[in-house]
Amino acid sequence: MPIASSLLASDAAPWIGLVAGIAVLLVIDLFVVRGRGGEMTLRQAAVASVVWIAIALGFFGLLLAAGDPGGAK
Repeated sequence: MPIASSLLASDAAPWIGLVAGIAVLLVIDLFVVRGRGGEMTLRQAAVASVVWIAIALGFFGLLLAAGDPGGAK
């Protein structure tokens, strides 16, 4: 299957969304790191860790909600 037609397939939309979401989060993180001067306090590192863990758990919840109720094949 050619790449162009596989990207247009309905199964490719979640992958495109995932890659776009990761890119957005990476850009946000890089701008925040540059804005704070590169050094973090223990408190800032703890808050950043909690935020990233919350994002990961939210994504997991999204996967559970959108998952196949019949299970994997």
